[in-house]
Amino acid sequence: MKARFDPFAAAGPRWFAIEARRPFLEDLAAGVLDWLGDHPPETLSDAVILLPNRRAARAFTTALGRQAGGRAILLPQVRPLGDLEEDEPPFAPGELGLDLPPSIAPLTRRFEMARMIVEDFRPGLSPLRALEMADALGGFLDSCQLEEVEDLQKVATLVEGDLAEHWRESAEFLALAVEAWPKRLAAMGLVDPAWR
Repeated sequence: MKARFDPFAAAGPRWFAIEARRPFLEDLAAGVLDWLGDHPPETLSDAVILLPNRRAARAFTTALGRQAGGRAILLPQVRPLGDLEEDEPPFAPGELGLDLPPSIAPLTRRFEMARMIVEDFRPGLSPLRALEMADALGGFLDSCQLEEVEDLQKVATLVEGDLAEHWRESAEFLALAVEAWPKRLAAMGLVDPAWR
């Protein structure tokens, strides 16, 4: 069994900087690929890249694809540290001119998703299992929002006929949930935080 890739095992610098005049995301993507070296493409999927906001996260994944130049890689987890909140200086809600519905509170979202799962998809499911499924569904939907997935309805077509039954059930559940959750949010007059 091959040893797991450890980026800190080799001697060398541990701190890097990109000059202000340089294209930051392109240089970061090139540096990440250089860091990957000859290791298998799935190695990057264990990495977490933190960037200042969602726009930078999306632009970084695009830059990584360009820098890979056709080389097969699995993307790292790219997470935004935060975005400007509309009620924080220097912006006030009136200055933004946005008429967005409020976002659902995290705890409310978790319990509403669990309720939806039990009521619409898995009657008789234990509360603990419903909360676990709600957490997984919430993470999936947030990732789709972050990656700007256009058509979530295609989830149902991802599983081919010869795969195990639980894969088909998962795909069917996701296909129904990605349709039902936005309707439930709209009925409450709310949106997902990742959507905003």
